Amino acid sequence: MVDVKSEVKIAIVGAGPAGSFTALTLARLGANQKTIVFEEHDQIGKPSHCAGHLNIKTLSKLGIKLPAKTIENKIKGAIFYSPSGLSFKVERKNPVTLVVNRELFDRTIAEEAERLGVEFRLKHRVKKLLIRNGKVSGLIVHNLGRKRSEKIYSRLVVDAEGCPATLLKRANFFYPRPESFVYGCQANVDRVEDVRQDLVEVYLGKKFADGLFAWIIPKKNGTAKVGLATRHGNPKKALLNFFCKHPIASKKLSKSRILNLSFHPIPLGGPIPKTYADGLLVVGDAASQVKPTTGGGVITGMICAEQAAKTAFKALNLDNFSEKVLAEYQRAWMNRLGFEFKVMLRLRKMLDRLSDRQIDRLFELCIRTGLNETVEKVGDIDFQGRTLLRAALNPKGLIPILYLAWTTLTGR
Repeated sequence: MVDVKSEVKIAIVGAGPAGSFTALTLARLGANQKTIVFEEHDQIGKPSHCAGHLNIKTLSKLGIKLPAKTIENKIKGAIFYSPSGLSFKVERKNPVTLVVNRELFDRTIAEEAERLGVEFRLKHRVKKLLIRNGKVSGLIVHNLGRKRSEKIYSRLVVDAEGCPATLLKRANFFYPRPESFVYGCQANVDRVEDVRQDLVEVYLGKKFADGLFAWIIPKKNGTAKVGLATRHGNPKKALLNFFCKHPIASKKLSKSRILNLSFHPIPLGGPIPKTYADGLLVVGDAASQVKPTTGGGVITGMICAEQAAKTAFKALNLDNFSEKVLAEYQRAWMNRLGFEFKVMLRLRKMLDRLSDRQIDRLFELCIRTGLNETVEKVGDIDFQGRTLLRAALNPKGLIPILYLAWTTLTGR
């Protein structure tokens, strides 16, 4: 039963990085008192869904300053392992990525927004978008603490609910295609052996991670985040299989204990075709603004969230939340990332077609030609779709582009 009604200017669904950064950007612009964020969990950042491997330069460009306690490690490069065990290392002189505690990272963004005046309502599960005369006009929200539902009328809803975008599906709006998903499972572990603290490890091969790859991301004191994503089967079983049977990783993890597990679906099909409507903007994983090459979605989502906030602020000043005004959001994020998403989607399809034997041959070629030295020389480039496209035109480039795609823009 819906027994309460209230009104707000801008309602944001979800206090993950995309939702909270939309709120933070709105607050920085001056709309702090007109924005409310609804989050179903009782703590921001829980449950944690991903590795938190993020590019240093891009965080800086977004104006994100992280307290020291949030940073778990600094990474200089990566070691890639082929299905048969060949290795290919790319190392930079200085750190290019941070490993962050995702719970603390999410809270840092939300707390800054809250400090600037944004209201966060925890334990509030959004059940449905309110649609009136074809326009999104608010939300039906269930207050889990008081066990009652209420109608929240708003001039604008920003849907940052994440996957699997249930609200969009119920409203018959565009949402990530189910066939594009891979399913991730990650463990925090202790007592990892023979892993360099400043290099991530990436394991390719359909036998253990069909659809993406597996990873070991070192933290400190012998601990690490170990995970994978797969298109088929049970991701937990796939991860345990990786722990126990991978010829290289199993030795590194033989003494490790799994301290906790997290799960998350990851859409790799590229952004949904339309991310706006009358009274609605869609950001982050709900809009499938996720890198098809690596599944990284934290900072791509935040880049898009920044554009969503700017569009929302303009609409607020115009007092016009029509589709015509809100369409500027899609033009803005497409201008920033559209070409990159198209190239990465094409590369994902190319990588999916490669057999394990073909990947091994690419590794052999990379090792024989010393391509790792070539990749190191482009260490300071900003991530650009055209750079990836040039790399992909050379067969030797398909493996290093994974590193470039992961480290120079974003991670998950």
